[in-house]
Amino acid sequence: MISATGLTKTTNFINDLIARGRYTIGGVVKYIDIYKTEVSGNTITKYLYIANEDAGTITNLKLIDKDGDIYADRPDSISKASNKGILVSFKITISEV
Repeated sequence: MISATGLTKTTNFINDLIARGRYTIGGVVKYIDIYKTEVSGNTITKYLYIANEDAGTITNLKLIDKDGDIYADRPDSISKASNKGILVSFKITISEV
């Protein structure tokens, strides 16, 4: 069984591994900084904020790790107006199975 310390260290490692976000809008791939991170116990929530400037259909939402590889993705398709921002969250829970 993984100890509480082991879970905490694994959670912190994964939290530090995720570097930025990526999405596609209008066929253009864009990279964005992580807007906010929350860590509660063994759950990490990463938020991406897509600002007002972009408008169109947002697809291929992804978290990118420090090596530039995809860590997590969401197959969502979100319509976005130019006068509104969108906050997207990725929730990752570490557990032993």
